Amino acid sequence: MVESQYKQESAAYLLNGHLDPNIASNFGKKTISPLSSYALLLNNITGPGLVAMCVAYQHGGWLPATSLLFGAAVGSLLSAGFLVETMTRFHGNEHFEGRVEFMEMARALFPRWGYYIVFILFLFNITTSNVSAILESAQTLDQTILMVFGQVCALELSPDFGVVCVTESSIDIDSVFGENIEYVSVGFVALAIISIPIGFWNLEENMIIQIFSFIALCVLLGEFCVQFFNNGLHPEYLPVSSLNHGAGATLGSILFNFAFVVTVPSWVNEKRKDVRIHETLSSTISTGTLMFALMGCVGAMAYQFPNGADLLTKLSMPSQWFVTRVLAQLFPPLVLVPGIPILSIIVRYNLLENRVCGPFVGNMIAVVLPWLIAFLTMSGNKLNIILNWSGLLTVVPLNFLIPCAMYLISRESKGVCKMTSITTTLGDSKEEAAAAAAAAIAKEKQEVMMKNRRRDSEGESGGCTISWRSTQICNYGSTEQDPSPGPPRKYHHQPKNMPKEEEEEDDFQDAVAPFRVLPCLSREQSHTVAWIVILVVSLINCTAIFFAVSELIRTQDTQDGIPPPPPAEGILEALNPSRRVHVNSTILSKYGAHA
Repeated sequence: MVESQYKQESAAYLLNGHLDPNIASNFGKKTISPLSSYALLLNNITGPGLVAMCVAYQHGGWLPATSLLFGAAVGSLLSAGFLVETMTRFHGNEHFEGRVEFMEMARALFPRWGYYIVFILFLFNITTSNVSAILESAQTLDQTILMVFGQVCALELSPDFGVVCVTESSIDIDSVFGENIEYVSVGFVALAIISIPIGFWNLEENMIIQIFSFIALCVLLGEFCVQFFNNGLHPEYLPVSSLNHGAGATLGSILFNFAFVVTVPSWVNEKRKDVRIHETLSSTISTGTLMFALMGCVGAMAYQFPNGADLLTKLSMPSQWFVTRVLAQLFPPLVLVPGIPILSIIVRYNLLENRVCGPFVGNMIAVVLPWLIAFLTMSGNKLNIILNWSGLLTVVPLNFLIPCAMYLISRESKGVCKMTSITTTLGDSKEEAAAAAAAAIAKEKQEVMMKNRRRDSEGESGGCTISWRSTQICNYGSTEQDPSPGPPRKYHHQPKNMPKEEEEEDDFQDAVAPFRVLPCLSREQSHTVAWIVILVVSLINCTAIFFAVSELIRTQDTQDGIPPPPPAEGILEALNPSRRVHVNSTILSKYGAHA
């Protein structure tokens, strides 16, 4: 591995030599500060989940909701820590000098079929999450324009072509234009103009927006709490436990509020050297958990929430202060919209590092594709059930189960992956950096050839090969060959006759590891904790699915085979917080008497 000292630690960044030089130049620099790190992670944790907690607390009871909330917080902290510790198992990345994305770890640790499954889950989950956020933000913006100006217009594409304007909301439909037309609304166009260009940025270039969104979140949360106390708190609205009513919402939405773990590797890859991972993860998860508990308890005592209603619905009623109604309308664009580019950037990073496609196609898949899907499903509630079930079935495996599985596999294997990398400074041009990376790859290949020649001359079996990803793969004393064609396996289980010096080197790396999620525990104890997280989270997720299915079946039975009404769909919406941020003027008037 080629290394050079940081000339300016605050401006230095790593160019990934194990990638094609032209692709490696499309990643961000290591410049994310502690404040930006805090804002980015907290925004990923909270956001729309804040307004979903009130319903979960009121329908499930404060005792089970709080227990699950703190349990999910601990589980997400451990899962994120296990994922970060797995990143250090890559030789050349022990101190996060390189870039190891989520799917890179899946490719290194899982067999080919497992890698493909994880990749499909990853791409499907993040894409549908982005589509969901786009739909909610665009429809809410249309609602805001309607409430402010008295009408909102759109370009109707089908069944007729022309401009259509409405002056009131459609009954029980998220879209103000109804579900019988295909259209492009003013809100959708305005949102696309703002969000799409930002999606082409790198992660570290989005930090100004994340800090602004974090400040807006704090202001909104403070004002909402003042409104709660002004309305008066009613402890009778908040039962101790009522698991027979809305249990699926309670179990589901709380877990899914911590669906940020999959974004952690991208943050680690571009954070500054002075950002402390343990402290940042602990502080952001603790702060987010306290925000959830505060909004859940106080909001549940301030309002009654019928099925289908949420906190923004209540805060937008005419009986609330004018500033509260305005801020409730600003919540989606200020808190939800900034997360759309972040997810697009993370998808692009993973596509490029895994060499699935080039930069242009990667941007089309990560940034443009979610907007095309949202455009095709703007009218009515066509995609609600698909989006909600996709979140229910993919969020927990990606953010809790797979990170723990990666950690367990990496600890049972010997880290024999050596990434070629080179450190350059902010002043270097992309051409200079690409040339330096190409030279690093050539030198790495030469070192591998010399190493194999020495081993051949000494009569030792095994050796090292250089993969098409310029990843050094060593296999001493073993006849197992790296699977080809397909993704190369960079981790092999330790051969029985592995040289003693290799064992000592691996033990030494464990002793001096810069990051241990549980430094006070032994390796065996850490394994036990990872298995506990897998089993407990799996049980909770299965229970959430059971309650959600039971609610749908019960509703269908009571309606004698008639498709479930919106309240049944609301059970699934509660399981996916990104679909619960919705303001409908018809619902406002319908539930106004409950304030």
